[in-house]
Amino acid sequence: MYTDFPLAMQLYSTFMNGWCGAYWQYYGLTVIPTVSWSTVDSFEFCFSGIEKGSIVAVSTVGILKEETLFMDGYYEMEDRIQPEYVYCLGKSFKGMKDNVYFIDYQETLGRK
Repeated sequence: MYTDFPLAMQLYSTFMNGWCGAYWQYYGLTVIPTVSWSTVDSFEFCFSGIEKGSIVAVSTVGILKEETLFMDGYYEMEDRIQPEYVYCLGKSFKGMKDNVYFIDYQETLGRK
């Protein structure tokens, strides 16, 4: 989520993210929730609806210059969700736990 999005847009983005996941699960697909946050203000709603101990996905693409902001949310996610495993699209940051599997963004584009 973009930090400069109005709070209403951040809430709507989080709602739509969860709605799409629920819709796909209803039709039998396996869904790995993508967790995203902006600032501390988004922590009250951005982790809701994701079961503790589940597998989740995050992304560091586009946030490399905001490591502190990302890691604040990452630590909060770890505390609230306690994910079994985390898929991370992009590069790692110092402090990310051993239960993180990194996916090279360039490989997803079909080029290196």
